[in-house]
Amino acid sequence: LDLAISYTFAHNLDDSEAISNDGGDGFGSVTALIPTHDYGNANLDIRHRATGTFNYTLPFGQTLKGFRGILAKGWQANGLVVLNTGLPFSVTNNSNRTGNRPGTSSSDRPNQIGSFTISHPTVFKWFNTAAFQGQTGGTVGNERRNQLSGPGLQRVDLSLFKNVPLTERFDLEFRAEAFNVMNTAQFAFPNAALGNAAYGIISSTANAYNPRLLQFAVRIKF
Repeated sequence: LDLAISYTFAHNLDDSEAISNDGGDGFGSVTALIPTHDYGNANLDIRHRATGTFNYTLPFGQTLKGFRGILAKGWQANGLVVLNTGLPFSVTNNSNRTGNRPGTSSSDRPNQIGSFTISHPTVFKWFNTAAFQGQTGGTVGNERRNQLSGPGLQRVDLSLFKNVPLTERFDLEFRAEAFNVMNTAQFAFPNAALGNAAYGIISSTANAYNPRLLQFAVRIKF
């Protein structure tokens, strides 16, 4: 039995990125020439991540011979569990109010007037939408960049292998593998454009999300 468990606490901060959640090419509430206004959690800031893996060579049937031995011996169970918190994002004004990028949408941040956390976030209301308010036109909102977090990831993969010795040099391996075996959805960011009709609502799954996937394979090892 091999078992490995790991936990990582990390905090990634920066003041400008080539592609920003708050607009393209490093522009957030103000141009990147004033980086202190955009200093905050990086777009790839995953705060907590835990993983666990196991590989277990099943011990039964070791003394059996013949056909019963072929069926009972050589089984191996494997698993992978991944849990992590979500990536950060910012609430933005549906229409630019700062005036640094006229005519653009969702390119500047509003004022934060309260706590954005709620006790039980759902896809219908991921954060406290009343915590943000559009600022006076021509001024910079006080919301810090990337303070909110999107949905996290919970994933379990399991597999079962069966090894059958053929000759001294060749083994036959049957594999049954289940990815995202719990069929847990991975959701995208909520709509974070203040003033949009869908503000605060999650309406899609993440681009990298795959539902439960089963696959079977046969391998010859030599």
